[in-house]
Amino acid sequence: MGHVDNLTVKSEIKNGFKYALMNPSVENRGKIVHLTFRVKNNPNNWLAVGLCHKKTVEAKKYVFGNGSGHGGYLITSNGLSWHTSDQMMNNRNFSFPFGVGDEVTCIVNFETSSVLYVLGNRTFEHEFKVLPDNPLHPCVVTSAKDDEV
Repeated sequence: MGHVDNLTVKSEIKNGFKYALMNPSVENRGKIVHLTFRVKNNPNNWLAVGLCHKKTVEAKKYVFGNGSGHGGYLITSNGLSWHTSDQMMNNRNFSFPFGVGDEVTCIVNFETSSVLYVLGNRTFEHEFKVLPDNPLHPCVVTSAKDDEV
């Protein structure tokens, strides 16, 4: 697992796909919430940013899997999209790649139940579900020691 310190997530594991959740939840922070993820280090060229359902991730002991039900609405640095409940959007090459030095902005819109990912003039949009008693949190999934966002 990793730690969150001064809004920085840095992986301390050697290998494996692990979630790091950030507080507070994006719910009840307004109809539109802006988040920015800045990639500082990415040795394996694979990490994910976005939103996840806290209780789902906790039940999976923070381990990210590529099948349905992983708990996230994410994009990865290699240009893939990940969706916890829509297999047509899960592990698909629909997003855009990003790397060290890039800042990915997420615009969470609770009126449309969507999150828009933006990097420069590139965009990708996911729909999400608000689940009772399973709040959405900003998150990062790391894959290598020293991944840092």
